[in-house]
Amino acid sequence: MSREFEAKIRWQEEQEKARRQREELNKERVRNQTAEFLTKYKERLNSMKSAGLDEFVSLDTLARDIKSVEAQLQEDPYYARDISFEIGTYINQLESNARAIKKEQTALNKSDIVDFYYSEIRKISDVLVIEFAKDELNKIRSSLSSYDGINLITFKKSLCDKILSVVKSAKIKAEEHRKKKKQESIKVQTKNDLEIIEAEVKNQKIQEEFKQEQEKILAQIAKAKDAINNKSDISNIKCDIDEVQSKTNDFLIDEAARKEVVKCIKASLEKQEFNITKIALKDGNVIIQASRPSGKTASCKISLEGKLNYKFDNYEGMTCIEDIEKFEKEMNDIYSIKFETKKTIWENPDRISKGAIDINKNDELPLKRG
Repeated sequence: MSREFEAKIRWQEEQEKARRQREELNKERVRNQTAEFLTKYKERLNSMKSAGLDEFVSLDTLARDIKSVEAQLQEDPYYARDISFEIGTYINQLESNARAIKKEQTALNKSDIVDFYYSEIRKISDVLVIEFAKDELNKIRSSLSSYDGINLITFKKSLCDKILSVVKSAKIKAEEHRKKKKQESIKVQTKNDLEIIEAEVKNQKIQEEFKQEQEKILAQIAKAKDAINNKSDISNIKCDIDEVQSKTNDFLIDEAARKEVVKCIKASLEKQEFNITKIALKDGNVIIQASRPSGKTASCKISLEGKLNYKFDNYEGMTCIEDIEKFEKEMNDIYSIKFETKKTIWENPDRISKGAIDINKNDELPLKRG
């Protein structure tokens, strides 16, 4: 039997070793493929610089991305590959645009006004702004061919004002676009988060008497999901969503804790030969009722706030004290539920009721598990 166990362990070790080796091989394969593309991108970048294309478009993003690939290639080849893929999506268009701009500027004989125009364009570093300004900037660029060379300073000022106006408008559009995309991203993520906690609540093994609270939480989650689908701006309902998520987390945490306490109380009472006659949820509290054939009864009420009220009734004289002390000792010694502060709510010579205190009072504490 021990030989089989040892063989199994060795087999698991061999599996893990093979898995690590395979992962390293995959990383090396990705690293080599990415290195090949990196070499080509560096050659392209140097070629564009040699052709003077950096005078017409900014190559900073390409240079920065290439450095990022180099920096990540050894430690995280997968991330380096992702950056390499990103470079591949724009490098051809970048070079094409640069060469087109160079050709047009050459056609205008690199006049002062054309140099000024492109120097202003190179100041625009935001890709989205360039995208939204592209059409209007092309119109301004086309108008340069009609410049007659007179009043250069005045013409430059006019040209600068036109570019600034176009850029200002493009910035507004770019910001709106970003906000829209961000809202869409937040909506998708928030909806995914709600679906995850919804599934978690649904998968909870809830007793029938606790279904009402579970259904209430699920209804709030469904309402929040509908609100996400119907609202273009999620910020208007963010507080509601945060509240739903908070309530759901509290429900899952508190219900788990309360279930454990209910289980402990039930076991303790049954150990003292009480028959459990009722476990029910009422007004957010779990009610446990138990009795003995002799007519003696015990009842407990557990709230989500951590308060436990318990009552031992139908005892003669002070005989209930022994059962109460057994109950408290067992809850503490066996189930690690400590009665931090407690007080007698009602008693008389024949019947005694004893329970936990109200946690809303500053000088009193609830039950504690530990």
